[in-house]
Amino acid sequence: MGKYKIVKVLLIVFGVLILVMISFGLWVLVKKDSPSPPTISDTEVEALSKQLTQVDSNFAYIENSWFRKRSEGFYELYVEGAPFERGVKIGKLTQQQVTFQESVFVEKISEYIPSYNYRIVLNAFIAAFNSNLDEHIPIEYQKEIFGISFSASSEFDVYGKSYLRLLNYHGAHDIGHMMQNYMLVGCTSFSQWNKDERLLMSARNFDFYFGDAFSKNKIVAFVAPDKGYNFAFVTWGGMIGVVSGMNQEGLCVTVNAGTPEIPFKTGTPVSILAREILQYAKSIDEAVAIARKFSLFVSESFHITSAYDTAAVIIEKTPNEMDVVLPDTNALVCTNFYQSALFKNTEKNTENKENEASFYRYQRVLELLPKSDSLSAKKYAAILRNRNGKEDKPIGNGNEKAINQLLAHHGIIFSPLEKTFWISTSPNVLGEFVAYNLDSVFAHASGLCQSTVIESASRNIAPDEYFANGWSSYNEYKLLKSKILNCNAQQVNVDSLIDCMIQVNQWYYEPYQIAGDYFFQNQNCKKAQTLYKKALTLEIPSKSSKNDILNKLKECNDCSKR
Repeated sequence: MGKYKIVKVLLIVFGVLILVMISFGLWVLVKKDSPSPPTISDTEVEALSKQLTQVDSNFAYIENSWFRKRSEGFYELYVEGAPFERGVKIGKLTQQQVTFQESVFVEKISEYIPSYNYRIVLNAFIAAFNSNLDEHIPIEYQKEIFGISFSASSEFDVYGKSYLRLLNYHGAHDIGHMMQNYMLVGCTSFSQWNKDERLLMSARNFDFYFGDAFSKNKIVAFVAPDKGYNFAFVTWGGMIGVVSGMNQEGLCVTVNAGTPEIPFKTGTPVSILAREILQYAKSIDEAVAIARKFSLFVSESFHITSAYDTAAVIIEKTPNEMDVVLPDTNALVCTNFYQSALFKNTEKNTENKENEASFYRYQRVLELLPKSDSLSAKKYAAILRNRNGKEDKPIGNGNEKAINQLLAHHGIIFSPLEKTFWISTSPNVLGEFVAYNLDSVFAHASGLCQSTVIESASRNIAPDEYFANGWSSYNEYKLLKSKILNCNAQQVNVDSLIDCMIQVNQWYYEPYQIAGDYFFQNQNCKKAQTLYKKALTLEIPSKSSKNDILNKLKECNDCSKR
C-alpha cells in the first residue's frame, strides 16, 4: 500500500472523530493534567543506581539480568525482579533499541502524515483518548514502563515526557490493529491437539507492518517477575505488552486484530491484557477470568493454547462485550474475523468475511493442517511460510490472502506440553526458526555467562528454500514498484521497469494495477485497460481493491469513447 493511500485511509478513519474530538483534545492538551507516573517508594528508587556493565557491543548485564545480540540479528533479553526494577534494567540494557523503535515510529508517522498541522490534529485526538490511559493499565505495568522511561531519549520530548510517550506507544499499537483492513496488520494463528497422544501445538504469523525498519531489532525476552509465572515473549524496544508468548506452565497467548470498529473511549491496550494473562494464568479458565476484568480500547481476538487443558480457545473481546470460541473439533484457526455465537453474525463481521482477505486465509490454513496424530514444528513452519492460495494456486508474492505475506514481524511455533517454542529469524519467517525450552532457559538464564547457550540448537528448523531461491526477486519487485510509483512521465525506460516489475511477480494482481495506473495517468488508456483487465483475472485480496480497479477500468472505457 502506497503512503498516499495510507494517508487517505488515516484521514478517513479519523475524519469523523476529529470534528467531535478536536476541541476536547485541545482542551486536554492545555488544561488537563497528563497522567502522572506511578508513585515509587524509596526502596524501589534504589534500582536507578544499579550499574550496567557493557562487556562488548553484543553483551551487557546488570546484576543477574542481561542482554545480548545473536548472530542472526535478533536479541535475547533476560530480566528479573520487581516491576520498577525490571523496567529500569530493561531501559538500561535496551536503551539503543528503545531509541531506535521510537525514531522509527516518529519517522513513519511523519512520512504517512507529512503535514505538521495534520499531525497536531492527530496529537489532539490521541491526547483526548489517552488522557486517562493510566487508569486502564495495572500499576505493576505502569511501574515497569516508568522504569524504562528513565532511559528514553530526550530527542523526542517535543511529543511529550518519556513516560507518557512510552505509555501511549502501547495504545498506538492498538490503532494499528484497529486498521488491520488497511494492511497495517493481518495475523494468522492456529492450534491442534490430540489428548490421547498427548500432542498440542500452536503457531502464528504476526503481520503487524509499520515499514521494514520496524521489524529490525526484534527481542526474545525471558522474564522472571517477583509475582506470577516466568514467561517468554517476542517484543521490541520499549514494549512490555505481549503479542506472542508462553509461560512456564505451558500457557500460550497470541493476539489477532478483530473486526475493526472506531473506538469512542479509551481502555486497556490489548497487549497489556495479553501480558496479564501470560504472567498470571496457567489454564484457559484463568485466562478467561482475567480477560473479563478488563475493558479494551479496540476489538481483539486472544488465541489461548493451554498445556494444562491440552486444548485451545479464542477469547473474542470488543470494548463492550466478550465471548469465547470453544471448538468442537481438535483444531482451531484464528485470522481477523469473529467466530463466536455473540459476534459471528453481526453486520460488520459478515462484511469483513465477505470483503477482506481474512476468511480466505482461514480456509487456506484448514487445507494445510496436518493430521492431529502427526503434529510437528517443521510441519507448522511450512504452513507459516506458505505463499500460495487455496488449492495451492499461485497468487503472487506479498498477497494479503497468503498465510505468508512476506512482511511478518515474526512467526512463532509453540509446543506447550514440552514448554518449547521456535522463533523465526529474518527475513520475516523465511530464516531459521530457533528453538528454546523454557525449563532449560530459566534453569540457566539468571546471571549467565556471555558464552552460555540457552537455545535448543539441535531442534532448530532450517531456513526456507525460498530464502535462497526467490527472496532476492521479491526485493527486486519492491524496489521496482517504488521506482515506478515515484517516477514521472519525463523519465526514460519506465516501460522496461514495468515489464521487469511484472515479470518478477507475475501472479500478483498489484504490478498490473500499478502499471495500469501509470499508463492511465499518462493518457494511454488502451494500455491501461489491458493491464486492469489482467489484474482482474488474478486473486485480489479485498473487495475495495477490486472495486478500485473496476472504477479505473470504467474511466478508461469512458476515455476511449471520447
